[in-house]
Amino acid sequence: MEHPFEMWSDRIAAAQSDDARRSLLGEAMSFRARHLGDVASMRRATFVVSRLQQLLGEHDRAVHEARQLLSLCQTTPVASGEELDAARRHLSGLGESVPRIVSPPRERSWKDRPPRERRERPERPDRPARPAKPAVAEPGRGSGLQAARDAASAGRWNDALRHLGKGAGPMAQLLRTWVQLSRALEDEGDVRDRVGKVRDELGRVVGVSRQAAVPERPAATDPLSVLLGAPAPEKRAPRLRMVDAWAEAHPERIDELAAAVLRHHLQVVGARIPAPWLVGTVARAMATGAAPLTEAALGELRAADAVAAQAYDEWPFDRVVRLVGRALQRGLHVSGIRRGVAAGSEPDDRKVWTLRLRDDAGERLVAVAPHAADPYADGKAEDIGARVCALCTSALLLASGSGNDALRAAAEAAGASVMDRDADDDRILDATLALPPVAVASRVKAEPAPPAATPAPAAEAAPPRPPRVSDLLSADPLDVDALREAVSSSKRPERALRAVRGPLPDEHLAALLGAVAAACVDDRAIPEGTTLALRSGGAASRSILLSAPQYGGPGVAEVAAIADALRGAGWDLHRVLRGPTHRERTQHPALDTLGEGLAGVWRLLVRRGDQRGEVWYVHELSPEGRAGVPLLLLEDWQRAIVLRDDADLRSWWDTLGREALTWNADGEPLLAVVDAFTVSTAPSDGGSSDAEGADAAP
Repeated sequence: MEHPFEMWSDRIAAAQSDDARRSLLGEAMSFRARHLGDVASMRRATFVVSRLQQLLGEHDRAVHEARQLLSLCQTTPVASGEELDAARRHLSGLGESVPRIVSPPRERSWKDRPPRERRERPERPDRPARPAKPAVAEPGRGSGLQAARDAASAGRWNDALRHLGKGAGPMAQLLRTWVQLSRALEDEGDVRDRVGKVRDELGRVVGVSRQAAVPERPAATDPLSVLLGAPAPEKRAPRLRMVDAWAEAHPERIDELAAAVLRHHLQVVGARIPAPWLVGTVARAMATGAAPLTEAALGELRAADAVAAQAYDEWPFDRVVRLVGRALQRGLHVSGIRRGVAAGSEPDDRKVWTLRLRDDAGERLVAVAPHAADPYADGKAEDIGARVCALCTSALLLASGSGNDALRAAAEAAGASVMDRDADDDRILDATLALPPVAVASRVKAEPAPPAATPAPAAEAAPPRPPRVSDLLSADPLDVDALREAVSSSKRPERALRAVRGPLPDEHLAALLGAVAAACVDDRAIPEGTTLALRSGGAASRSILLSAPQYGGPGVAEVAAIADALRGAGWDLHRVLRGPTHRERTQHPALDTLGEGLAGVWRLLVRRGDQRGEVWYVHELSPEGRAGVPLLLLEDWQRAIVLRDDADLRSWWDTLGREALTWNADGEPLLAVVDAFTVSTAPSDGGSSDAEGADAAP
């Protein structure tokens, strides 16, 4: 009789070498990681892992997996009697004693109630005695199975299936399949279809799934896919990231790229769909001065009456293109070319175009509004003007025409510099660069201001701007109360940490960390604050790190000691991660359910010159966390792994086949491993969110 946990038996028998068995072992572990929510699949995979480790001579690991299999048999849904017996025999066959099986309690039902006592009725002398009922065999495993055999032998298929019921034993399953197959062969009609259903049922019982052939995806023939050398992603965000990466690698072919993205939009997306996310690529191509391919592609869009072509016929687009060309000649970095600033407030024919200019000092914004003689509807100009300043505190608005009077007044009241008539490129760029720069990392995308109930009188001075966190941190002495007020007034207090662009005095950094922790309404982890505190190493910052739950956690004291040892050896802390990142959860969906158990895993991404790698500190792991660790280890980065001094944790970690150190105060073994890191590419930041494409929609 086949083993109830049998899976890949033919492949295990065919694997005669250790290399083949290890390859199959890795596949079984991967299969188990993908089926963490399916207890039956995990049992079969765990049995395969234990059996392969037994064949490889890894006795202790095989025993560990066998005990895990026995534990899985006790979880819901509880395993059948055959499976429990098979798990006991497998563990006993490895020379280990079998522990007592404790099944989980099941919910009580009406079947658990004791039978009611049957009251004996008094005999009536005038009533004849009832004949005794014939003896019926006690229902059990043998009686139902034998009755099913008798019915099947007589060709009574329905009676046989009724007697078998939901029996899960191997003989019941085999007899059920035989009955179904016999009935399918005798019935008239499509025998092939009926036999196929029987085969699928038999495959389900034995754990074999027949995968449908996946049709081969035809080669992409659209212009963008041909240019990129790979199929263009269907979703917009990854497609834009691929386009931006290709443009950065091939700046001399920007004309060819812009033509390809326009034709791709026309052929794949459709002529009736607007495409404001393409304006950045098209503007860069047009700014070169000679873009015949882009011009030809735009002609094709206009001939097809495509909606996306309408944006390139607007005057602000031509003005932005000339500014981009001149800015690039002057060595400025251009990014963030957009059409529109306030969704829902701007008329479609009066979209405001923006572009961001960056130099060594920082970033500024140029906004170009269409020339207009008619005023905006009530409240629209105030919304758009406030939004321009919300995008960047250093902004220049070019808006000509009497219809833009209210727009210029609203933008100037919000703090922007305005121009009421067009000028040459250098004059506009000089006026923009004269504005105070904004640090790129501290720029926060603000929400649009609510419409004002009544316009402010022209003579009334604009309200003073609240002080920025970066300005408060650079002040000496530090105004702690003003810093706390500035942080607490933000909708996202943790974003105030982005104002830190370089080394800060320890008292200033501790004040910022404390203000952010106090302003947060929950104890959600803030890895940016943990990174800053560990990178600083000051006593005041260390105190905040150890006391604030947003920055610390189990094992934070040991992590701080590890960070001190690394800094002393010349290593820089690039990032500090705790648990899985957003990218890892997306790449491995099982981490969505196992991630909470990985809170005791700290990862320090370190750099020293061209040496880069990861330093892990594993403080504690729940069963879910232990199931998730192999997924974090899939990426092949240089790692130094440190474990808390715990015998159980060390014993489990040894089953992974990965080397790990035990932390001690001097840190010399860790530094010896880290110093051996070779020069390689940096490990993935994992938790960093995907940057918004330069051509994203407003």
